[in-house]
Amino acid sequence: MITKEHIQKTIVEGIVGGFSYHRIRMGDACVYTSYLTRDLMKRFYNLDVELVAGELRFTGLPIAYLWNPPNEFHMWAKKDKEIIDISIAALTQRDEFKKGNRFYKFKDCEIGVVWEEEPYCGQIYTEIEKGLNKIESPVDAEDYIDILNYAIKYIENYNR
Repeated sequence: MITKEHIQKTIVEGIVGGFSYHRIRMGDACVYTSYLTRDLMKRFYNLDVELVAGELRFTGLPIAYLWNPPNEFHMWAKKDKEIIDISIAALTQRDEFKKGNRFYKFKDCEIGVVWEEEPYCGQIYTEIEKGLNKIESPVDAEDYIDILNYAIKYIENYNR
């Protein structure tokens, strides 16, 4: 039997490794990580994952991604009631955290991958009904396919 920890490890490491290998900033790619999570969970573990778009706010930090697509929003995956948000771990890669920008003083805040019903760091996820309809799917993009292929190879090798 494959454990939840095994699934989490392979999915997260496959996705993070793919972004790193292809030198793409994961912090800018909540849409990519959400679709990758969905596609990899189905392919390797036959698990259905729902994609969700909406807003993300942080308690204790004046950081929020409000619902204003295509300019500002957040996207994540859900498995049953669990929030799966891998891109959040790379949030400080975004331009807003570079010197001289609005979140620079928070550049050293540590935010991990979220994979639970209640985010441990107090993030507040607000789903927008039919919000996913306003977000363009990346699955045909060349860089998405490159990251997906990297993650597939990683997970195949790990699962051997």
